[in-house]
Amino acid sequence: MSHIETAEIDLSQADIVGEIYYKYSAHDAAHSFKSLFIWKKDMELSIYTGNDIYAVKSTQEDRFWFFPVGSDEAKKEFIERLISTGERLVFEYVTEGDVSFLEKYFPGKFEIIPAPDNSEYIMDRQIMESLPGKHFAKDRGHVNKFVKGHELRTVDIHSISKDELLDITRTWDKNKRNYEEVIDRSATTTIISHMDELDLKGIAIIMDDEPYAVIAGFALDEELVDCCLQKCKENVQGLSYYLRQEYAKSHAENVRFFNWEEDLGVEGLRRAKELMRPVRMLDMYTGCLR
Repeated sequence: MSHIETAEIDLSQADIVGEIYYKYSAHDAAHSFKSLFIWKKDMELSIYTGNDIYAVKSTQEDRFWFFPVGSDEAKKEFIERLISTGERLVFEYVTEGDVSFLEKYFPGKFEIIPAPDNSEYIMDRQIMESLPGKHFAKDRGHVNKFVKGHELRTVDIHSISKDELLDITRTWDKNKRNYEEVIDRSATTTIISHMDELDLKGIAIIMDDEPYAVIAGFALDEELVDCCLQKCKENVQGLSYYLRQEYAKSHAENVRFFNWEEDLGVEGLRRAKELMRPVRMLDMYTGCLR
């Protein structure tokens, strides 16, 4: 896409990318190193790292760059280099802060388009735990019925085998129904295969002596945790809300919010995440060089 060379994303880059991320990013899921590592195969990602900056390129059919993360000076120089190639330039995962940056340093050069499919859902921990009010009345009833109808244990994901976790995800993949458009097999395998190296934290639900559901994620900052994995073998009524309740309860008191990532434009995912009543959206945009 450009004459700027990128490299394969690997775990050796975690510290340098993480340092830049925590210093300059909006603490979104898309730009976090762990998310980039997880999705590198499915999204065909590679990375450029420089002094106080990193940027990720996708070589999928619609080639694009993630908006770079770094100091203003480094980002300005990087974007100028991309423009100088004369090639088509599209930025995805552009945050509101990034839009302001483009308006300041490149006025009129980029068309900014809302990208709701890439926007991230932020959930409140207390809502996940208690399911308050009329909106969740039926869901509370489903959870109560589910708990009474099954023998349940909540265990740490590291206490059961990776083969058992992969079995949950493979069965989910066969039965996903409303999520047929979700292509995340490589990402899911990466999550489970590298959960120790990525320092992922999560739980599994043992239902009637069978590992049946799993949920896991990682910290984006002290108050915010990303949820990168949520799968169950079958969509048993009440299970999803119970799983998320147990996941929220498993975190330290300082964790107040969860990032449930984007919906990818998949109607089933969008509806499911909207029903969780997010407290806010981390809006994303697309920036196209005019």
